[in-house]
Amino acid sequence: MKSLHLGKAFLLVCCLAGAVRAEDAQVAEEGTWSVTRSDNKDGGSFCQVEGQFSDGRTFALLTSEQTYPSHTLLITEKEWPDMTGQIMPLLFQSAKDKKWQQTYNAFGANNSLSITLTLDDLRILFSGISHSGWLILAFPSGSEEEWVMDMGGFAKSVAKFKNCVSEMTETENAF
Repeated sequence: MKSLHLGKAFLLVCCLAGAVRAEDAQVAEEGTWSVTRSDNKDGGSFCQVEGQFSDGRTFALLTSEQTYPSHTLLITEKEWPDMTGQIMPLLFQSAKDKKWQQTYNAFGANNSLSITLTLDDLRILFSGISHSGWLILAFPSGSEEEWVMDMGGFAKSVAKFKNCVSEMTETENAF
């Protein structure tokens, strides 16, 4: 099970909570997935790839100039209660090939869970889900039912996200 870097994840979630402004530039949209580049209120940039689903669930990956090379995975459900301070394990599994699965500890803030991913974690996650049309997200210690997410358009959006992060950080091939 991967450990959580609480400080960075909490800082990024807090900073980005009100960061989306008129200066946002949508880089691309593929099905449920969109890629956005924005400046936050402190003048630093961030890139985001986000899937917004019709049931009110959101699955987003965020990277800012201040936190790179770490990335924050943010999972939100409109109906979730305030989970601030809770730590919850999440299991990611490819719906196509159930041989791949990865568990991470997530940190709760408001109605969201966040996970700080290293570059290696990010590569493992992308490798595991990029070859499947669907992702299963399970909550082994909670009462939430499994999420089954349509990943159509995700691979193309991740390529745009990677370009956004590379440009923002001035790092060729950022991950």
